Amino acid sequence: MKTKLTKYISILFIIAWPVLLQSQTINTTAGTVSNCPGDIVVPVNVTNCNGVGAISLVLQFNTSVLSFLNYENLHPQLSSGFLIVNNSENKVIISWANTTAANIGNGKLMDLRFSGITGISNLTWDTQTSGNCEYSSSNGTILPSSYTNGTATVYQPPKLLRIQAMHPFWNMAMQVLPSMP
Repeated sequence: MKTKLTKYISILFIIAWPVLLQSQTINTTAGTVSNCPGDIVVPVNVTNCNGVGAISLVLQFNTSVLSFLNYENLHPQLSSGFLIVNNSENKVIISWANTTAANIGNGKLMDLRFSGITGISNLTWDTQTSGNCEYSSSNGTILPSSYTNGTATVYQPPKLLRIQAMHPFWNMAMQVLPSMP
């Protein structure tokens, strides 16, 4: 009796496993980063990203601070299928689809590379426009998802001062340059 019960539970678990994987909420996070002017790399991370056949993401940013350049470090599960990463005004649009489901689990989807000048830009997922931020299974079922916004802070580079002073004991000039932390 105990053996039959164990077999039934095992079979039920095997049948229910794909449903359990898809019922978890996929969380997508735009990283919070800070840097000096120049290249700014923003990671796009996910948790519970399993059984995904299509991805549609739109990330908004401040164009007076950031300019989108490209993407890099694509997760290997997204290397097959159809991928488009484009920039339209103040948005990065990410679309991916494949007939074989991706099972990323917890990890990085990709890095988004921007060029930045001094300022702060919110990195906001467009969850207000239907279809802009969603995941679906290979059969087209929309999967539950949530989104965490990020921020990119581009600091003003420090101004270096050159101070020249006379050394009191050796009667010679020396230069003192401030150091960066």
